[in-house]
Amino acid sequence: PNFCVSNDATIQFLEDILTEVMALFPSPYIHIGGDEVERKQWKSCPRCQRYKHEHGFTTEAQLQVDFTKRIETFIRSKGRQLMGWDEIMEGGNLTTSAGVMAWRGEKLVREATAAGHEVIVTHNYYFDLYQGNPVYEPITYGYKPLKDVYQYEPVPTDLAATQKSLVRGIQGCLWSENLYNTRDVEYMLFPRLFALAEVAWSPETARNWDSFTSRLPSHLTILDQKNVNYSTAIYQPNAEIKYNPTQTGLDCQWTQQVPKGNIYYTTDGSDPTTNATQYQQPFDISDAANIKAAVYQDGKQISKISTLNYHPSLASSKPFVLKNPPSSQYNGNRPESLTDGITGTSNFRDGNWCGFYGQDFDITIDLQQVQSLQSVSISCLESNANWIYLPTKVTIETSTNGTDFTAIGAYTAAEIAASNRGRIKNIILPVDAKQARFVRIFAKNKGQHPTQPDGKCWIFIDEIQVK
Repeated sequence: PNFCVSNDATIQFLEDILTEVMALFPSPYIHIGGDEVERKQWKSCPRCQRYKHEHGFTTEAQLQVDFTKRIETFIRSKGRQLMGWDEIMEGGNLTTSAGVMAWRGEKLVREATAAGHEVIVTHNYYFDLYQGNPVYEPITYGYKPLKDVYQYEPVPTDLAATQKSLVRGIQGCLWSENLYNTRDVEYMLFPRLFALAEVAWSPETARNWDSFTSRLPSHLTILDQKNVNYSTAIYQPNAEIKYNPTQTGLDCQWTQQVPKGNIYYTTDGSDPTTNATQYQQPFDISDAANIKAAVYQDGKQISKISTLNYHPSLASSKPFVLKNPPSSQYNGNRPESLTDGITGTSNFRDGNWCGFYGQDFDITIDLQQVQSLQSVSISCLESNANWIYLPTKVTIETSTNGTDFTAIGAYTAAEIAASNRGRIKNIILPVDAKQARFVRIFAKNKGQHPTQPDGKCWIFIDEIQVK
């Protein structure tokens, strides 16, 4: 529960704690938090409501600002300066001497500096996020690779000179609820902490990604010498399956965040060594394969082994039309992942799922010739904690001409949920030698989020197989 902001005993209690804190830490700034406050508790507190009306406040956010200002008065009386997360500004009329840590985006940097507050930029530097392919990384959320840390300019270029002068620095944030020992912490910090330091201490004109990555190995060598754990995600080979109009199938392309060493791969499921095929350029794949790749330098493996299970269907490499594009965040940059022969994992950030926020899923696939079909399948993901809900219905239709469609299958929400016990629901429709060239699949989005009035539901769709 929140503190009762109208109770003088609350203020005295916190002043006593802060007195002890300031005796331990001589820093000029004292951070009081202030983020994600459940202000609705104050709505049901008679004492807080009486205090609110006595002081002419109209919102609970103003109650928080008043509370923050009372705490700041005490902190300043001790010769220190208050710092808090950007929510402390929401009620307006915050004292300009209060410092603000902007964690919710560039917009808050603009608002805080425009209001005259000193600002620490944190929103681009959350080191508890994934730094590589989630399949090979410790379980967490989001995505913040090394390059994003280095190349982001924390001071918006359109700020006035007076506002820019108020941006005092940047901060890396590492929340540890999923970290259980020092080695875990080191893994999430390095090498991203090197990028943070260079951004913090170098002007934008002096920063160069290629220069940074050329110097990075020497820093990693020092970490090795000191037995400090770090992530090698920057060297991890990442596979992409792309449609190649000049080939009959699809191309497999291996990339690295930071090129280093040589990539060796196999297609028979065996672990790659330096005796395996060395990757030189994208190669054509048309048949099912279990592809594995690893990076070697000077005969030593410097990455984890990446695995790609490729199971194509009649839909793979075929053109399709989506009525609504997937979110750019999930995978609007590569919608062909819907039919590329690679099945998404239970991690919705693995790059294989396509997410649709508040919109229905509606795809028409052109198989390019009329042929006999045996089955049509589609996978949906359920993760309600992440606002990902199953479709309320799925329908499948076929056509020989692309104009006249015939319904061949329909599934209710209950049938979809019962299709599999796990988070991934697989809908498989036998079609018994149906003649068709076009396949249309429609999945209805739940729409309004069931508990968040301002939110909508996601639906996540991946591998569509036509056999």
